[in-house]
Amino acid sequence: MRFNHLDVDEKWPLECSVCGRVLPDDTITCGNILYSPFFGDSDDWQPEAIRTIWGVDPYADFGVCEACFRGHCGAVPELTPDDWLREHLERHRKDQAEGQHQHEWVVFSTALNDGCLMLQCVECGLVGTVDDPSREEWSEAFHAPSRPYRWFDEKRVRIQGRGSFHVVRSEKNAPKCDCPTRTGNATEREYERFPAEIMAPDPALTPEDRKELTDLADLVSKSDLCGNLFLFFVRSFQDATGNEPSGAVKRIASRIAQIDRMGLHCSPFVVARVLREFAKG
Repeated sequence: MRFNHLDVDEKWPLECSVCGRVLPDDTITCGNILYSPFFGDSDDWQPEAIRTIWGVDPYADFGVCEACFRGHCGAVPELTPDDWLREHLERHRKDQAEGQHQHEWVVFSTALNDGCLMLQCVECGLVGTVDDPSREEWSEAFHAPSRPYRWFDEKRVRIQGRGSFHVVRSEKNAPKCDCPTRTGNATEREYERFPAEIMAPDPALTPEDRKELTDLADLVSKSDLCGNLFLFFVRSFQDATGNEPSGAVKRIASRIAQIDRMGLHCSPFVVARVLREFAKG
C-alpha cells in the first residue's frame, strides 16, 4: 500500500485520526507530517476495518500523524506507515476472531461543543461517547478530567475508534501527594487521568536518555513527586548537585508542569508512567 505524506500548514489544519491531535502542533518535535493511504484493488477489506477501528471515512478523513507513527515504530527506521497500519489491522482481525472482551468504560472528560460525555475502555483503549447525557449525568461529568469514573450503561456508548490512553487504572497503595486536587476521597479513586496530550514521541532520544528517564520513573513511583512538584525537583537537583539533567528530562518535565498548570494534575504514579512511556520513544 502506498502512503501520501503531507507537511500540514497552519492555513489548512488537519486532525490525526488516531490520537485526535490537530496539526500543526508546535509541541511535536518530529514534525507536522500526516500520512494518508492510497487504497488499491487488493485493499478492499482495509477501508472498512479502518472505518470500524477509528470511526472515520477511510477515503476522505483517515490520516496518521508523524508522532503516532514514530511512537509505534520510530526506533526501527526501515519500517513504514504501511507496516504501522497493517499491524493495527491485523490486531483488529485477531480481536474479531477471538471475540470482544467486556469493555471497562470510564468517563474522563466532556466535549462542550458536542454536549457529549467522553469515555475510554481502560482495557483496550477504545474511545466512545455518550451523546444524550441527562442534566444530572452532565453535571457529574464536570469533574471527570480530575476524577474519572466508571460508566456501566454500555448500550448508550457510541464507539469512535481506538486512541491513545487518556485514563488508566489507579495503582493500589501507590504514594500520594498532598496537593488540594488530591484531597478528599483521593485514596478511593479507581481511575486516574493520563495526559496523552503531552505524549508526543521524541525521536531524538538516546539510550542514555531512556535509562535516565526509567531511573527517574523508579524514583518518582516511590515518592510524592506529583505533576506540581516534578519540574521543581529536576531544577533543584541540578542546583544542588551541579549535574544537569538531559534535554529529554527537561522537555517532559516542562510538559508535565504545563499541563498541571492547565488543570490536569498528575499523581506520582501517573508522572512515573509518563516517564516510562516517554522513554519508549
